[in-house]
Amino acid sequence: MKTFLPLLLGVALFITPGRADACGPWYTDPLFVHSTHPDRPFSTYAEGRLGILQPTYRAMYLVYAYRTMIGVPTTPREQQALLEGWSREQGDREAWREAENPESPALRAWRQARAELPQQVPSTPDVQVEEERNYASYVRINEDALRHAAGTARTLARLWKKRPALLGEWLRVQDVVFGACASLPAREEALDEGLTPAERSRRAAERAYQEAARLFYCGDFPTASLSFQAIAASPDSPHRDMGLYLAARALVRQAMLARKDSGDSPQPALEPSVQAPLLEAEKLLGTVLAHPKLRGTHAPARRLLGFIRFRLAPEQRRCELYSRVLEKGTGTALEAELIDFTFLFSREKTCPGLKGDAADLEAWLRTTWEEYGYAPAEKGPDKNDYEAALARWRKTSRLPWLVTALMKARPGAPGLVELLEDAGKVPASSPAGVTVAYYSGHLLRELGRADEARQRLAQVTPEMTADQVTVDNLLRRERLMLATSWDEAFRNVARRTAGLSGYDIGYSDATPEPPDKRPIYFDTDAHSVLGPVLTARRMLELARGDALPPGLRRQVGWAAFIKATVVGDDETLQASARALAETEPTAREELLRIVGRPTPEDRRFDAQVLVMGLPVLSPFLEPGDDRDWSTDPKLNLTEDVSYERNWWCAPVMPKEASSPLAFVPEEERQAALAEWKQLVEAGHSVSWFGRVAVEWARAHPEDPRSPVALYRVVRASKRGCEGQNTKEAKAAFRLLHQRYGKTDWAKRAPYVY
Repeated sequence: MKTFLPLLLGVALFITPGRADACGPWYTDPLFVHSTHPDRPFSTYAEGRLGILQPTYRAMYLVYAYRTMIGVPTTPREQQALLEGWSREQGDREAWREAENPESPALRAWRQARAELPQQVPSTPDVQVEEERNYASYVRINEDALRHAAGTARTLARLWKKRPALLGEWLRVQDVVFGACASLPAREEALDEGLTPAERSRRAAERAYQEAARLFYCGDFPTASLSFQAIAASPDSPHRDMGLYLAARALVRQAMLARKDSGDSPQPALEPSVQAPLLEAEKLLGTVLAHPKLRGTHAPARRLLGFIRFRLAPEQRRCELYSRVLEKGTGTALEAELIDFTFLFSREKTCPGLKGDAADLEAWLRTTWEEYGYAPAEKGPDKNDYEAALARWRKTSRLPWLVTALMKARPGAPGLVELLEDAGKVPASSPAGVTVAYYSGHLLRELGRADEARQRLAQVTPEMTADQVTVDNLLRRERLMLATSWDEAFRNVARRTAGLSGYDIGYSDATPEPPDKRPIYFDTDAHSVLGPVLTARRMLELARGDALPPGLRRQVGWAAFIKATVVGDDETLQASARALAETEPTAREELLRIVGRPTPEDRRFDAQVLVMGLPVLSPFLEPGDDRDWSTDPKLNLTEDVSYERNWWCAPVMPKEASSPLAFVPEEERQAALAEWKQLVEAGHSVSWFGRVAVEWARAHPEDPRSPVALYRVVRASKRGCEGQNTKEAKAAFRLLHQRYGKTDWAKRAPYVY
């Protein structure tokens, strides 16, 4: 049984190949900023809270932002369709699981309604939701068909309360319709006895509808289309309003199953076996949309018509969408039209003849959109786009053009001062308010107007971004750059996870946790912005404070210890060793032994040997879910892992002599820079280990720690950063076997990596 369902890809031949995992490691990495789509949950964006718009968003999100900014309202029904469509288009795992799950919500609704019927057929038969053809599967029974059947069952249970035999007959027939293709059971003529004319009419109408649905599911699409057209012409059928729409759907499925490709994209020329039924379906849908009394089916009919025109006339469809996506009250059609727009949009192609809002949308989108993948820092926006957006803003005073001008602006751009004044008049509570505050704050910071930048960003309260993680992370980056104290910098350097990227999550970049439960990690600016101005002593202060979650504090505590070890800060080395001894029971003995050594030289070498045995450690604020730092005492600090960071790689000197963190005293800044330079000179961890171990063993050949250090260098060269086949590792190996060849340490390292 089919109803006026929103046309999904189930109408087309939907290819669902099985997943094939190649050999190799499968990892995911946290994403802190979504660059092509808004934050999840998408319901926030659908409700008009646009967050921080980015020019690299997919076209459907930018178009929706435009219509929201110019005041086109969106109904709750439209918002729900958008939420479902966007989730599907982003490949979200939950959406895919639901689509593949034979117990989807719609199927559960049908089974529940069936179970509630007083006249029960003994068993609940299988519902053939999907069908395979030519090694491909497609959705045979869409979810709205199941929901409509559930609604019909409840309606008939009420109407035929005193006719249980009729209800039982309907249910048995419906089970056949939803099952594997088979003929319907013979009509029981005896049941007509004693029925009222209305009951006879309803029984006949239900049977006709079930027969048309059976023909549809069994692949006799031409006959099914004619049957649905007959239903549309029947004044007594409760399904007549859906008849023409379903007749068109039958023809569309006939066409799509006749195609030789997957049907997912337009093509210049369609085979006659495909084109003819699509053209006929187009006429039927035109009749539906022209009939005011069929308004209840206008939204799905409009979706289906768009599906057809996407394939028959893609260029015409592309141009007509500029107008259609701005119409209000189109129901579920809006979601389909925005998705069509995404696939058909081209910045290089124009649509002559557009007028009014449609023409403005085309100009705005062609000016605003940037292809994701270009590095903004290198390529930068086209200055012509800025000038065009600025001119449009001055001429129209339309908010979308102000947003684009701010996106494309750079310090020194003509008219920027006035543009920032205009931006200051936009309240943060408006749909584009957060976007305007962010870009204007960024520009003010780059202009050196830090106090004004802070004021702009302060307009965006934490409550406004609580469920928009990307937005919060972008604002935190700006606030880090504008920080006026260490506490402020520390509180803005860690970021919550917006999503996931990697090889084992498929197309979706969603993360299953709700926004407030997602893990917090360092982003890359912890290393690049904060790292070069952090002394080991200041790093220890960060580890002791409450600005970071416990897992990150643990990472920073060890980083302070290692940095102090590398740069030779004995005071911080002892302080950090004492602090770690209180929280690291597995390393407590070694840490306290370090503190108990008599000289700074001895303490430093003891620390160096300890670090050589702990691959998880690094002197840097490592970004992402680096080695899964947590407070779990079972975290194995000695584990070296393939395809993961083991110890650290050599840093590079900052490109700029000064950091944007203006509050840092010059003396401390220079001390931090000197320590950073020492880390650069030390190089990759394994190379540094090798030099340390060889030099100590040559100077202290009788020290029992010497062979331990040499062995650990050799072991570290297996998976440490750039450690294999280095001269330092080879030198450590030679000395280990020449001087300590009879020791267990030499026997543990029969060769060098």
